[in-house]
Amino acid sequence: MKGSDFPRLKKECESCSIYIALMSVIYGAYVWLFHYRKSMSEVWQSKSIITPEDSAMIAQLGMWSEAIEVSFLLLFAGMMVICFLKRQSDRLIFRNFFGVNGILALGIVVFSLAFNQFTTLTFMDLVLPLINLLSIIILLTIYLVLEWFIKYRNIESRA
Repeated sequence: MKGSDFPRLKKECESCSIYIALMSVIYGAYVWLFHYRKSMSEVWQSKSIITPEDSAMIAQLGMWSEAIEVSFLLLFAGMMVICFLKRQSDRLIFRNFFGVNGILALGIVVFSLAFNQFTTLTFMDLVLPLINLLSIIILLTIYLVLEWFIKYRNIESRA
């Protein structure tokens, strides 16, 4: 590794740290809101009649929850687009991208396994943002493998 690579490496670590921090904050907001919704649903179920205010609150909490899930997806997709734009100059960017997201996913799974022991939230409720990302990750992986295969085949045919 050359000495000139250290500033670039430091910048990549900072951007990965910011990305992980933002994803963690969004995930934390999702967990808090989901837990709040679940505790409020118990209150609403104990009532015999749901008032219009309760109904409005249920709808508002649902919209907030959906907005948080969408922001989790958009941040992931935004980082993926940045990786696509930078992949010509940095050939290992997707390896770093998958590594950072792997660490993030592992952290969410470990947190979910521990947190569902202390709350009424199920494991699947807690990992729902990861499940939503799974289809995007699968499509990205298929695209990258096909791209590599086409490039490898072109190199083989030229030789």
